[in-house]
Amino acid sequence: MLDLVYPEPAKCLYCDEDNLVSDQIQLCRDCLERIDYITDNYCSKCGKLLDEGPECSTCQEHKYYFDQARAAALYSGGLVDYIHQFKYQGEQILAKPLGRLLAVCGSNFYKQEEIDVIVPVPLAVEKFKSRGFNQAYLLALEVGKYFGLSVDNRVLQRAVDTVSQSKLSPEERRKNVSNIFYCEPDKLGVVEDKEILLIDDIYTTGATVNECAKVLLRAGAESVSALTLATGRQRGDN
Repeated sequence: MLDLVYPEPAKCLYCDEDNLVSDQIQLCRDCLERIDYITDNYCSKCGKLLDEGPECSTCQEHKYYFDQARAAALYSGGLVDYIHQFKYQGEQILAKPLGRLLAVCGSNFYKQEEIDVIVPVPLAVEKFKSRGFNQAYLLALEVGKYFGLSVDNRVLQRAVDTVSQSKLSPEERRKNVSNIFYCEPDKLGVVEDKEILLIDDIYTTGATVNECAKVLLRAGAESVSALTLATGRQRGDN
């Protein structure tokens, strides 16, 4: 049945090599081996890799509204290249293998019965116009297919666009996304008393995911957790 939905491509969707591992992820063995997967030694709250202890210093110092965040891998090695091609070079075909990778890795952290609905982090309007797609939504669709869960792209919206987070300090990131999201009034029924899984491509400081979680909880969600493709290693106030 899976082969009918995801027919095995002739070649890897990233490098065109033909040594595929399986039809599920559709990346070749070499491309998969360039990814630094996170399987242990991660913060119990934010999911970042740790040198020691169950929780990082940042999570001990800051208030987070989400229950937990988890990532498939470190933002390093081949995954940096794959995400860059996907987001900035318009290679939407990579949404399928990256989304499937996210889902397979995510199944180690979350179970279907623990989630009611999947919600992607919304993209800034100007970025959407420029890029033509929301990478978080495309990833979420693949995760939803894998888990057999619905994905709602209209629950969360951005009230305003902001400057890019990429070059801001952790504190600037938190201020930059403060109060910029809202829950669509006609989607409150999707949120109320539900356990929600947020999807995004990269977890850096957690500012965006945390702000989204705050909005969803205030709209009546029972709980909010997050799953991203990549995250960093805990170093100081990241």
